[in-house]
Amino acid sequence: MKKDLKNVQDKRIFVITHIPPRDPRTSVTNNEIPNYINEATSDSNWLEQKLNNYSESKSMDYGFQNSQEADKFEKLMSTYHVDTVYLSHIHSYLEYTKDDVRYLITGGAGVELLTKNSYYHYMIAKMSDANTATIVELPSPASNYLARYGATIQLFANAMYEENPVTVIFIIAGLVLLLISVILKIYLAKKNLFDFLWKWLRDIIKFAVKRFKELFSKISKS
Repeated sequence: MKKDLKNVQDKRIFVITHIPPRDPRTSVTNNEIPNYINEATSDSNWLEQKLNNYSESKSMDYGFQNSQEADKFEKLMSTYHVDTVYLSHIHSYLEYTKDDVRYLITGGAGVELLTKNSYYHYMIAKMSDANTATIVELPSPASNYLARYGATIQLFANAMYEENPVTVIFIIAGLVLLLISVILKIYLAKKNLFDFLWKWLRDIIKFAVKRFKELFSKISKS
């Protein structure tokens, strides 16, 4: 990285990577996943409790795990006059400046949001004006696992249909045909059982209709 930065000192420099050198939430809000603020209780949805048990640590530093490496990275950014560092990893939108270098964290594409009042989003940045960034807010589900996973599935499904509608239609048609074939296979394998159940259900309906007529007739005569 040092070599690459040296070779582009006559240009505006933008660095794009994933994990930020430091987790800035320590100065913004508590390192708490919103789902834990109202943690699943004993009377909550059973599946929500199970998903909660398998989630990440309740308080986690999402920056570099080695502070010396973090210092080294930030020093490189400032020494070689990097304009903006674009980051992700923390599920939120955060922005800070250190040693005249702007750091933008945009991680609102899915999964649990990690800061209070966060929302799903994407960012539009114009290289001609690095001081401006447009944050486009997306629908953000409630901070629980089932709602979030449902929203993620819906988002992917809509994106797939927008990109390849014909393919999606063929996939749906194939799944429907597969379901029909499975139902037919089960029916043919258990035909005698289904025939018995159908006769049993038909006899119950006939008896219910007959009994209803008898009762209705007695009520009419009285």
